[in-house]
Amino acid sequence: MSEKEDGVYVIEDVKEEGQTALPINKKRNRLLLHKIDRVVLPIVSFLYLLAFLDRSNIGNASSAGMTEDLGLTGNQLNVGVSIFYVIYVLVETPATVLVKMIGTSKMLAIVITGFSLVVIFSGFMTNYAGLIVTGLLLGMFEGCLFPTITIYLSTIYLQDELNTRLAYFFGASALSGAFGGLLAWAILQMDGIGGKKGWQWLYILEGIISLTGGVMAYFGLPDEIEDAWFLNDEDKDLVRQRHEMSRVFHGNQNFSWREVRRAFKTKNFGYLEVHSFALMLFFTDFPPFYPQLSPHWVIQAFRYNT
Repeated sequence: MSEKEDGVYVIEDVKEEGQTALPINKKRNRLLLHKIDRVVLPIVSFLYLLAFLDRSNIGNASSAGMTEDLGLTGNQLNVGVSIFYVIYVLVETPATVLVKMIGTSKMLAIVITGFSLVVIFSGFMTNYAGLIVTGLLLGMFEGCLFPTITIYLSTIYLQDELNTRLAYFFGASALSGAFGGLLAWAILQMDGIGGKKGWQWLYILEGIISLTGGVMAYFGLPDEIEDAWFLNDEDKDLVRQRHEMSRVFHGNQNFSWREVRRAFKTKNFGYLEVHSFALMLFFTDFPPFYPQLSPHWVIQAFRYNT
């Protein structure tokens, strides 16, 4: 149970023999969260922003002549886009195991560096086979990013704090849509420089930009928040108290198939599935093709006259 005494939250664990009181000062807790938010959220949001910018390159590149330069015909471009998401989904579960084995900072550094190099090499594609190979590799690396960051944030924040932080994190993808097209347009103006096409420079330069994310992840994010370089000893003690508080409130959080079955039976499960499908349809499936929607096509679709 918990009660508030003079601005201090006291959590008592009465499940076990004896009682353990955990005083959590509200002001100290707020200052701790502010310290963590200032470092962790900008970095993970920037990493997610980079991933969305890089995965949207194929749409901008195809509208700038990549399709013709690679000799793509029929549905080959669509296959190149689809193969990315197939691998993306398949690697998400193994990624949750890997991050626990090698640590968050190393995992993110590997993932970011990996997909950055793939994006750079995409600027040297010459045929359909190259498109497929880079799509496979990009899906493999980027598929590890979301589960790694989500698990990482869940180890830092309590359940009632996590939703707000995830909202900030997801906001990075919307930000990529706000200026990603403008950045692509600027880079595409380099067409012909160095004997390379504009779409090649798009891949190369955005890949180089993304490499900075790997450095930020490795040196900026601690594997365990208790060891964070930006927290003092008093803050680290409070972090440990927060972890104990979470254990007291939520009890045993070990995996259980019984809980999985209960989740499927809840009345909101179907609504959540429909909502998630609609969200991800516009969130991930459509963006690569936005640049190919010409103004004339949009006008005709909405039956406007020019």
